[in-house]
Amino acid sequence: LAAGPVFSIAMGLCCRALGQSGLITGDTIELYAFCNVALGFVNLLPALPLDGGRLVRTALSKKLRIARAALVPCVAGVAISLALLCYFVAMMMLSGQPEYFALAFSLLLLPSSIMEYKKLVHSSAEAEALRIANFRRGAPLKVRSVALSCSLLAVDALRRAPAGEYVRIIVLSPDMSELGTIAKGDLMQGIARRGREVTLMELIDLSHGK
Repeated sequence: LAAGPVFSIAMGLCCRALGQSGLITGDTIELYAFCNVALGFVNLLPALPLDGGRLVRTALSKKLRIARAALVPCVAGVAISLALLCYFVAMMMLSGQPEYFALAFSLLLLPSSIMEYKKLVHSSAEAEALRIANFRRGAPLKVRSVALSCSLLAVDALRRAPAGEYVRIIVLSPDMSELGTIAKGDLMQGIARRGREVTLMELIDLSHGK
């Protein structure tokens, strides 16, 4: 994901070095170097659909659900767009020299960030609907098992459960012995009934009637 911005910055620095060494002269090489470096750094902004936003989404998806991980760079994209719009208005009012690049970039980034999140949420909902429809037609359902510590909060267990799949959580004691299993749906119901501070151990005890 970072290959594009890194390549742009590297190309810009190389062109800059060639211009300063005298091997290639002229304003064109300087402009080309500036544009490449600027494009590389802009592309590293933590906003979708830029590469920087995709890097943030990939990093966060290891801890959060994909839709929630994508929400952070999407909100960042909206925030950056609004900041650039404010900058454009401020420059126009204070100096009479508006920054049209800031305006153009913000108007491109704002709808792109919103559409990127809508597309991701829509695709996740479609995948879930298709999985349910196939199951009702008699297709086998793939079950994914995840082993977690009994001391873990149920809300943390829910974050670590893969989204869009039927997940069976195996609850383990500190000595790695199996205490029981909880389906993802039962986990959500337990959180709704017992609150966000309930642990997996408490939910297991509840299921055993303790």
